[in-house]
Amino acid sequence: MQCFGVEWRAVKVEAAGEFRGEVLGISGAATVAAEVDFAAMAKRFNHHIRRLTDAVLKIGIIQNCLLDSNTVLDGLENAWRHHNLLNASVKTDVQKYEKNCTFALLIKSMSVEKEINLSIIVPVYNRPDEVTELLESLSKQTDKCFEVLIMEGDSPNKCDHVCAQFADKVTVKHHFYPEYSRSQRRNKGMELASGNYFLFFDSDCIIPPDYIAIVKRKLQEEYVDCYGGPDSAEQDFSDTQLAINYSMTSMMTTGGIRGGTKKVNKFLPRTFNMGFSKEVYEKVGGFKDIIGEDIDQSLRIREAGFKIKLIKEAFLYHKRKIDLKKFYNQVNTFGKARILLTTLHPGSFKIVYLLPTCFFLGNAALLLMAIISLITGLFHDCAFGRFWWIWLLPIVFYMIAIFFESLLKNKKVKIALLSILTSYIQLCGYGIGFLDELFTRRASKKSQETIYSQQ
Repeated sequence: MQCFGVEWRAVKVEAAGEFRGEVLGISGAATVAAEVDFAAMAKRFNHHIRRLTDAVLKIGIIQNCLLDSNTVLDGLENAWRHHNLLNASVKTDVQKYEKNCTFALLIKSMSVEKEINLSIIVPVYNRPDEVTELLESLSKQTDKCFEVLIMEGDSPNKCDHVCAQFADKVTVKHHFYPEYSRSQRRNKGMELASGNYFLFFDSDCIIPPDYIAIVKRKLQEEYVDCYGGPDSAEQDFSDTQLAINYSMTSMMTTGGIRGGTKKVNKFLPRTFNMGFSKEVYEKVGGFKDIIGEDIDQSLRIREAGFKIKLIKEAFLYHKRKIDLKKFYNQVNTFGKARILLTTLHPGSFKIVYLLPTCFFLGNAALLLMAIISLITGLFHDCAFGRFWWIWLLPIVFYMIAIFFESLLKNKKVKIALLSILTSYIQLCGYGIGFLDELFTRRASKKSQETIYSQQ
């Protein structure tokens, strides 16, 4: 049963050992298996809050336990957070019980489990091959209790036939909304979904076999209303894809801050690997029809008071772009989106967002000084002209660092060389987009689909 946003179920408590005091009417040394019907108690929640509190606390009066009073108190605070019913007297009771005994419960004995039904929503445009690989990976999940909604736009090459091929392997539904933008299709997917927890992937993602099982387990261990996971690359990806993946995930670029931090106040999930509850959707609303819509959504979720968590184990393989020009257009859009997001969420701006722009301007300044120095040396015999190459040393050292780090990661010289190029494309493309939008504000005046169609 649902009660104040919390799923209450009958919880079976099994424990062995010496009891102090009375536990559900049983005392003395014994082995006990007791059923506590929290659902029934929740029905009388307003009138019997103390009764529920006592039941929870008494279950904890067992020696050699695994949970301490802080854990019990955290559970009570979570259950009653919406009504501020956990008052000082309840906290005093917890402290009193802790003095009299050692708290403990076997795994899940006191957990209030929330039933999680997953609905995977994937917006698609003209990507039947990618959808084939995505559904193939989802069909191999160890936990197949989920549904997939393929939300297709005005695609010349639709993927409805691909969905039909996997109908006997995955619960998949194909929906065609040619007049909807990417964000509108995601939002429509949430309206149509039967689950209470929505997962979002890009069509060019491949999901590891234990992904769904990991997400469910992690959410049961520590429930949060929004999570995100990192992305990686499989070794059978093309050299260009592996080089792009390096530049998007390395600490040598800004990729190292894109999902590598566990700090709740910093991590912002992206829709290539993101999930949030139906409760979030009902309170915060859906994705806006803007560029950078996933970051905007994450910021609004955080601002609404929901907890956001990084689940590092819930990684997936992201194929990304295979064309360097499209990759440039993509990161250029990221830079433009940052200006728009800062306008919408002024408090979200961090100094680190200026790094790509500083990188671009710094490299441009070094190259300009080298050229000026070289030209000067052609007409004047001076130290400034003779040592023009000194201006290029920072660039050379940075390229060498990228080469060797990528070589260590990818074990291939060609990928290491391509990584230098993709890193410069990423940083300069982002920086140029940032500066362009800062001075022109053109992207904020265009529709989401117009901008994304260029990628």
